[in-house]
Amino acid sequence: MTWHGWLQIAIFAALITAAVKPLGAYIAKIADGGLKPPRPVAALERALYTLAGIDRRQEQNWVTYGVALLWFHLFGIILLYLLQRVQNYLPLNPQQLDAVGPDLALGYPQLSAPRFVRPQAFERARLTCAEQTLDRHVTLFYGSYLQRDPLFVDTNLRVLSGRLCPRPDQAFLRRLIDYGIATGYLRGRAVQRTSG
Repeated sequence: MTWHGWLQIAIFAALITAAVKPLGAYIAKIADGGLKPPRPVAALERALYTLAGIDRRQEQNWVTYGVALLWFHLFGIILLYLLQRVQNYLPLNPQQLDAVGPDLALGYPQLSAPRFVRPQAFERARLTCAEQTLDRHVTLFYGSYLQRDPLFVDTNLRVLSGRLCPRPDQAFLRRLIDYGIATGYLRGRAVQRTSG
């Protein structure tokens, strides 16, 4: 990591630490009822309580909290799936990213979704530190190869092995990802799959 990255982490940690006491005291006063939230915030809070059917004078027990937590996560999963499926229609999409296919949007929860960048919109300076390191390594080894305009002819493969090159479609991508996970080449968070 560069010194810029360490400096950014240090500044962020210092700001968070400095905000703990005053912000914590402010939130505690509001939660205890000793201080009323600002009017726009209070109006938004009342509207959300009304929409959710919450009585602000009633304490929330653990069952209600657990059910609310499950509903919140379910809503978040559905919203994330929908965002992936319609991201090509959304505003603020400067890289003109295409939508994620339905079978890949939920197919590999242990892997982070890749960020596809169109060549015209690629800026090395906008990459994260880890992405810049990966970009340097890939460019060093494969840069000249990737700048060519190769034409892959599978005639020799068919003659020698009797096999055809697979079509680079969603099924091929899924087989490739499955093979990478099975061999340990691709690693992600441990996710327990359920049948259904």
